[in-house]
Amino acid sequence: MTYLIGVDTGGTFTDVVAIDDSGHVVTGKAPTTAQRLGEGIIDGVRDAARQVDRPLEDFLGDTRIFRFSGTTAINALLTGSGAKTGLITTAGFEYILDIGRGMSAWTGLSAVDVRRAYRQRKAPLVVPRQLTRGVHERIDRDGKVVAPPPAPMCCATICAAPAGRCSRSTWCWRATRRSAVSR
Repeated sequence: MTYLIGVDTGGTFTDVVAIDDSGHVVTGKAPTTAQRLGEGIIDGVRDAARQVDRPLEDFLGDTRIFRFSGTTAINALLTGSGAKTGLITTAGFEYILDIGRGMSAWTGLSAVDVRRAYRQRKAPLVVPRQLTRGVHERIDRDGKVVAPPPAPMCCATICAAPAGRCSRSTWCWRATRRSAVSR
């Protein structure tokens, strides 16, 4: 029996959903530990493991996919109250945050409102341009790695950041439009 686990860490609670091969769903919940988010995550997963009478280690050992989303991390990023963050992306896509998704801004607006929208200022970038770096790699439209980035290139990219601008632990890797991994 294998599991797919999804975790969302919010400001008050950490919620866990686990689905087994047969489609059976169990949930877990634990208080979010603001200073040590990992503790709340483990406690929530442990709560889900109890629902299926499994020790935490076995439950995690039988997990195929573990997905995490952090409302607290997103809020910190958007409000600017978190660590300074850098972005590593595919070379050639360094301006992806500047460009944004053009059409989504106009969906549902009248022609007059669209003209007014052009006069609006964009929100500040969540990752400053000077902390965005491109590395040579390729992923196809299905998310399959065609040309992986050389690990030394990623490390060199992070280490080349201007001193004091960004800590190594706050770099985010934009791998595809379907998935992203933080380190």
